[in-house]
Amino acid sequence: MIRTCIIAPMPTFRQLLLASTLGFAACGHEALLVDPTGTMRVVADLRLPADREVVQARSGGATVVAFDADAAANLQTSTSPPSLRITFGAAPAPDAKLDREIRIVDDTGATVAVELALLHIAGVALPERLPLGTRTHAPTDARGTPRVGPGDLVVAMLRAQNAAALNPRPEVDVLFLVGFVRDGDDAWRQRCEREVRTAVNGFAQLQMHVRQAGPAEADVTRAIGELLDAGCRAIVTSVGDPAVLAASRSRCDDAKVALVALDPLLRPGATCCVGADQDVLGRTAAERLRAAVPAGSEIVLVRSTGDALADLRATGFAAALGLKPL
Repeated sequence: MIRTCIIAPMPTFRQLLLASTLGFAACGHEALLVDPTGTMRVVADLRLPADREVVQARSGGATVVAFDADAAANLQTSTSPPSLRITFGAAPAPDAKLDREIRIVDDTGATVAVELALLHIAGVALPERLPLGTRTHAPTDARGTPRVGPGDLVVAMLRAQNAAALNPRPEVDVLFLVGFVRDGDDAWRQRCEREVRTAVNGFAQLQMHVRQAGPAEADVTRAIGELLDAGCRAIVTSVGDPAVLAASRSRCDDAKVALVALDPLLRPGATCCVGADQDVLGRTAAERLRAAVPAGSEIVLVRSTGDALADLRATGFAAALGLKPL
């Protein structure tokens, strides 16, 4: 008699983890992280794309904090929506109505950057780094509530001390050229260009010249060179890595032209870098969450693997709540 023995392949660790997490989603509510009071309970801390199925299973009826745009978009496809979403991104349109969502605005810094360009033209020395705060919007707070960052205090001081230079309708009829360079066509860089253009249009004495470059340093250098040759007195940039500005920085310094970088990571490389302080954004999300949900609410955290901005926000969020593993 011949016996046939069929041996099923052993499941991988990832398959076991997924199965256990999905089972936990169906029947368990044990917290992974809690705050010192025990009232804020994180029941899942998930990563995309690996945990996409788990996010779909866990988001229904929970309070979900989506630390980046991809994480927020993933919630939109969930068949069972969260009871509350906390997301990060651009400010909602004035007529938009948020439904079960608190939006933490990730400011590009465009408005401040254009003001800095005008101040530089007027001979004012610029700070090297301006970490800005945020504004939050909610269903019951359509106009938004500001949350000040360290750089906002500096900006307020510069505005108060240089009100004449920032007059949008100066008595003297002058025109200054301001350049803008971006090295990509993604949503963030398009938004930066749009907001810089809006800010420039608010000053009668400014005119904007735009160049789109490739991601290589030589491409960015060429684009900045064209703006310098065109007579731009300040240049605002939105590039993936401010290190590509190195070759242009010395020429701009020699020509007394400011390079103002819109950089959410606030890295060095330009005359001045401007962007939202991601730690402040994360802490603001924690503050709004604590005020919005009752004690004992289940919280699911979602972010994309390798997203540096999401990691910084998550760190600030956890620090503000004092989250600790059980």
